[in-house]
Amino acid sequence: MAEAAHDMLRAFCTANPSCALLALSDLRVGTMLLAHGELTYPQEYLDAVSCFARDALTVAGAGADHMIFCTPESTRLVVRETRPSDLALTAFAPPDADPRPLLEALRQLVASFAPNALAA
Repeated sequence: MAEAAHDMLRAFCTANPSCALLALSDLRVGTMLLAHGELTYPQEYLDAVSCFARDALTVAGAGADHMIFCTPESTRLVVRETRPSDLALTAFAPPDADPRPLLEALRQLVASFAPNALAA
């Protein structure tokens, strides 16, 4: 199933060219499970992104399903599942990208992950 999840990330990046990197993380343990995109980073950096996603969503509050973080270098969108789950997606886009269509697409994608989607 992990291969199917990776295929979903790959298809998302292909369909949304403004997404330079898409990462699926487990918020409970702060680990990046899968990543795909034109940007490449070591696992330690991706795990730090996962911790950033967890912390940002914690600050946003229990009811928040997303967070958008803009810097001069990039726009980061974090979306978590609304079902009881610890999965979240983090997308990196250029700073001038319109986050609204990407946010909606991320919500649809994260909702498509079954709770056991990453089981071996």
